[in-house]
Parts: sequence; structure tokens; C-alpha cells
Amino acid sequence: MFFLQALISDKKYTFRKKMGLDLFHVKLIAPPVDSIDFFYLDQLEGSPLLAPNLPPLVANLVEATYFFTIYIFQRKKYRNYYTSRYGNNENNSAYLVGNLEELAEEISKIETDYYLDTGSRSVRESQLKDTTDPGGPTIFSTQLSYPVAYSKRKVIYYQEAGYQRKGMDRKFYSDFGNYQLYFSKDDVINAERYLDTDFRPDVADHFKTSFIDNFVEGESVFYPSW
Repeated sequence: MFFLQALISDKKYTFRKKMGLDLFHVKLIAPPVDSIDFFYLDQLEGSPLLAPNLPPLVANLVEATYFFTIYIFQRKKYRNYYTSRYGNNENNSAYLVGNLEELAEEISKIETDYYLDTGSRSVRESQLKDTTDPGGPTIFSTQLSYPVAYSKRKVIYYQEAGYQRKGMDRKFYSDFGNYQLYFSKDDVINAERYLDTDFRPDVADHFKTSFIDNFVEGESVFYPSW
């Protein structure tokens, strides 16, 4: 298994993720919106609390579902190690050695040969470590991704109504689910029981104001991430 850390540009996520424990209270909003944060409709359809309010909030999102990716490695040995572990799929990938500047002509040729849309290109700097191979190298690479296929999905956008960094005791991690969505105010009130006021004396007032007092069933969603 590879451990991956990446900085990604021009990419939307259905969840926001930071590091450690983050608690989010978000409210669903109707289009048109200037938010890039959304849930897929099927993530919300199972809630009887939300169901009556969802139809006017639904938006259609066209998103890329398939990419051609150019992988750029600093050294040949890193490219060889990566392809030996992940495979070498020449139908939707190219594997180069060097840097963006010196490879500009070769990259341009690949973009032309594969009819890639350079205006939709995203760039990702990644750091990979194979956790199953203690002696394996840490591999730094640049990845250029080009969308080549799209699909239309129904989504519902949201905006943040409350946020908390850490401040919960250890039992919270076993009783609540990572990235699990909660739609009931009772669930949020239950979460209040896990506040670690010894670690953060101010957290009780903050949680009440940002998560409980302004939580509206049928409009609000609570979820943790770690």
C-alpha cells in the first residue's frame, strides 16, 4: 500500500478535509451558488428529515470521470519503482523523467498526440511511500492530469455554518463515524457529550453556538472528519 500526500489544484471535493479531527456544520443551499462544496444527491436521499426539502436544491454538475495523466519523476529509478508497483498503463498515462521546464516539448507532443485539453489540465505535486516496503524510496512526482471523459451528476451545494478543530474526547472516534453524515439535532446534542473541556475550556460555548443553536433539521448536516 502506498501512503500519499498531495497538493491538488482545481479539484472539487464532496468533503473538506484538513488534518486531525475537524467538525463541520453545513447548511444546504439552492442554486445558483458561488460555493464549490457539495454533496452528491444519493448521499442525502436516505434521510427522511431532508427528503421533503431536497427537490428545489438539486443542481446538475458535469464532472470529469476519466483522466489521462502524465507522471514526472525526478530520477529514472523512481519511475521504474513506481511502474513496477502500480503498472505501466500507456493507454491513459505517460511516465517521464526530469522537470516541467526541460520536458516542455515532450509534454506538448503528448498533449497533441492524445488530443488533451490543456485548458483543463490540473497539476499535482505528490509524495509517495510504499508502506509494505520499508526499504523502498520516498518518491516525489509531478502529475499533470487532463479530463478525457465526463458525466452528469445531481448534487446539492452547501455552505459552512459551524466549524471546530479538535476538542473531543477519545470515545467520540468510536461512537461517531469518520465522514458520516448526521441530519438530526439529537445527534448533534449527543456529540456535545464528548467535548473535551479540559483540553479546550472554551469549546462548550463554541459548540453550542456553532452547532446546536443554529442547527435546523431539514437544512443542516453535521459531520466529522479525521
